[in-house]
Amino acid sequence: MCIFTLPFQIHSGSVLCRDLREAPEHPRSARKRPFGPSAAVYLKYRLFAEDIREATESLKDEKPGPQCLLDKVVTNDQGVFTFDEAVRVYTESGKSPDEKKIRNVLSQWKKRGYILQMTDDRYKKA
Repeated sequence: MCIFTLPFQIHSGSVLCRDLREAPEHPRSARKRPFGPSAAVYLKYRLFAEDIREATESLKDEKPGPQCLLDKVVTNDQGVFTFDEAVRVYTESGKSPDEKKIRNVLSQWKKRGYILQMTDDRYKKA
């Protein structure tokens, strides 16, 4: 069953071009499909290029998410900050100053490689 009646016909998930389907098969090629997955993506882009452009433009207009807390942390010249500075930034963002939660955030930053722990209450941005 044909979905499109354009120069292309889509049969059970594969894209076939009428001209190539009717052309004799190349002697070195034992493939039954004249197009591979990359050609199918190319053809879809050619057919739906304007829709894709409109969709990507609408994504650019959306508001970005909240700023990362680590970007708000004030550091000295060497990139070092204290636990108290992390508490200040955490509470300024509207969250409760719970020490356990703040230490959990700092622990996640360490695991992800964003910061290094210098002492118990001093950290350095990586």
